[in-house]
Amino acid sequence: MFFRKDDATRRLNRAASIFCKPKERMENARYVLSIHPDCAKAWYLLGLSLNCQSIDLGETDEHNQEILDCFRKAYDLEPGNFRYAEQYIDFLVYTGQIGLALPTLRDNKGLSLREFHRIKEGLKIDARYG
Repeated sequence: MFFRKDDATRRLNRAASIFCKPKERMENARYVLSIHPDCAKAWYLLGLSLNCQSIDLGETDEHNQEILDCFRKAYDLEPGNFRYAEQYIDFLVYTGQIGLALPTLRDNKGLSLREFHRIKEGLKIDARYG
């Protein structure tokens, strides 16, 4: 998605910066989404910042669902973006939703073998302890 050089563009670029703190990244991503709700990059960055926030504040099911929704939205908007697909699958595996991760992995055959093996290991763990 291309934007005019406006405040939303500057905020999106700032949110993508490695020097941006998670809280600032979250505020900038939310601002961009308020103007451009179909911006996959903003959804992805919002998910990353919420994920960082959960490390500081602790995890809850609602918070994990919000993170997952952000990564899913980014993936749905740009399914060919392997970074978005990989993060979505990674978070599905992290939250124990292996059954949802497998179809996504099948759709994106170009994803890393690391993710495939993590899902495979997750299925073994699930079968052993589930």
